[in-house]
Amino acid sequence: MQEGEVTVRRLNLSVTATLSILVACSGSVDHSVTAVSFSEPTRIIDLGALVTEDLPQRVWGKRQLADFGFDRPNSFEDVEAFEPMYFVDSYYTLFNHGGPHVDAPNHVGNRNGKGIDAFDLSHFAGPATFVDASHLPQGSVVSASVVQNAEIHAGDIVLLYTGYEFPASEDEYPVYSTLSQEAALYLAELPIRALGTDALSVESISEFGRKAAEGATSYEELTPIHHAFLTRDILVFETLFHLDELKGLKDLYFVGVPLNVKGANGVPVRPVVLAY
Repeated sequence: MQEGEVTVRRLNLSVTATLSILVACSGSVDHSVTAVSFSEPTRIIDLGALVTEDLPQRVWGKRQLADFGFDRPNSFEDVEAFEPMYFVDSYYTLFNHGGPHVDAPNHVGNRNGKGIDAFDLSHFAGPATFVDASHLPQGSVVSASVVQNAEIHAGDIVLLYTGYEFPASEDEYPVYSTLSQEAALYLAELPIRALGTDALSVESISEFGRKAAEGATSYEELTPIHHAFLTRDILVFETLFHLDELKGLKDLYFVGVPLNVKGANGVPVRPVVLAY
């Protein structure tokens, strides 16, 4: 297939996915667009998680959460009424980085950075490229060559599958693979639209601790992967579930629209991938 054909195919995929989402959300088709031909996805892969009280503890491990001071579980409170009939509303208290979520620039390094509400919907959806790094041992650094060999285009949402496994016990720290700084800069300078990973974070917490102990204080030194993406308004999706189900699939379209929370540094999401 020639480069021009690839570009047209990717454009058609974007149009197809967008129309499918609009029609699914509206429940009807506007007569002004009925002449446009589009197809339904062959599969819809759920990258979200069931939100439970203990979800943050499961994905981070209790020891790591306690070290950071994020040791409160999620909580759900139902407020019931019985007169003149039964109804219930609820209050949900959620750790916004304790499961599948999207990071905003004000999450780290810059308290005055943009929040989630500063981004339009185009930042949360787009053609996706799957990068499989699960063959590497947990705790590895994914080199630039891995992503350079993956046919990634400007505007893609890159989904990095590392095979992250939750800590097995309360005393165990999370171990997971992350991009090298060179790989992150390569993607950021294309630029990609967003990065997603199944790992706990795009940043190595152990490396963060080591650098801090050595006296590092700057955003770029301590969290170079977040810095590479968030300073360029490239959003970061972390702790995505079920990325292994994307193996072997082609023509992928990612949708990860969060709630539009004012000033949010991160918001839980239930992202999906549409496969065509």
